[in-house]
Amino acid sequence: MNDTVNNLTVTGMLYLFPENKAQQRVFVAKLVDSVKSGVADPVRAEAAMANLEQIVRAYRQDPEVRQILIAELEKEGGRILTPDAKVELMETAIDYDYCDSTTWRDLDTQIEELTRRRKAVETALRNATPDTPYLDPATGETITGIGRTSRKTIKVTINKGE
Repeated sequence: MNDTVNNLTVTGMLYLFPENKAQQRVFVAKLVDSVKSGVADPVRAEAAMANLEQIVRAYRQDPEVRQILIAELEKEGGRILTPDAKVELMETAIDYDYCDSTTWRDLDTQIEELTRRRKAVETALRNATPDTPYLDPATGETITGIGRTSRKTIKVTINKGE
């Protein structure tokens, strides 16, 4: 983006995006088709999508924008209908403090101990080989290795620019 882009142009770009789910489906289908047909370079397209995703995340996480939006929604009773969407406040989490309960604290301590023990067993199992097997203390079973699977994903690092 060059210096000639002003706020009006940036704001205007918002209106180039799909306005509803039906338009989203069409937009995505066209993007996918352009990659499948060879019109768009799949690597450049992925970089563009990652870039857009980071832009959206950064915008939506901006604390000042969030506060402005929350204030606007609160003025309107927690919900605003736009031509594009319904935007509303919602409670995302309720935190309870169970620490006053002795039973809860005892169970929490037991869970922490069991979690620590399980992690120790997992580490031993990961390191088990025919030369250094794991002997299961509960069953006496000797384990010389465990199965493992992996997944692949795409990592995109957007260039910093100037």
